[in-house]
Amino acid sequence: MNITTAQRIMMHVASLATVAMTFQAKFGRDYRLNADSTPLAWELYRQMMAEQTNIANLLETSALENPYSRYGKWWERRDVIDSALLNELSAEALTLLERSAYLAATDQNTVNAPSLVIVQQSIAGMLHPATRQTSVADVRPVQEAS
Repeated sequence: MNITTAQRIMMHVASLATVAMTFQAKFGRDYRLNADSTPLAWELYRQMMAEQTNIANLLETSALENPYSRYGKWWERRDVIDSALLNELSAEALTLLERSAYLAATDQNTVNAPSLVIVQQSIAGMLHPATRQTSVADVRPVQEAS
C-alpha cells in the first residue's frame, strides 16, 4: 500500500457513493432487484459492483483473504450498500490514506505494514463478497499441474 493507491481507493469510494445514492434516490433504500427491474436499476447495480471490485483490486491480498466486518453482511439484508455503511467505508479509506502518508513521511515501510493491513481488512469486510472473490482470484498465481 502506498499513498497513490490509497488515494485511488478514496476516488473509487466516492464514485461508489455517487452511484449508490443515485440508485437509492431512484429506487429506494431497500429495493430488491429482480427479473422485472428496470434496465437502469440493473446498470446502476453493475456500476456499484464494478466500483467495489475496483476497490478490492487495490487492496493487498492478505486483506482480501481475511476481511473483517464490524457491520455484518449488508448484502444479506439488501442489494445495495446504504449511506451509513458508505460513511464508514469513506472513513476507513481516509484512515488508510492518513496512515500511508504518515508511514511514508517517517520513512517506514508501507508494504504489508500491520496498521495498514488492519484498515484494509476493514475495507474488504464492507465490500460485497463477490467483488472480493473476483479480486483474490485475479491476483493469485496459477498453479501448475503436477
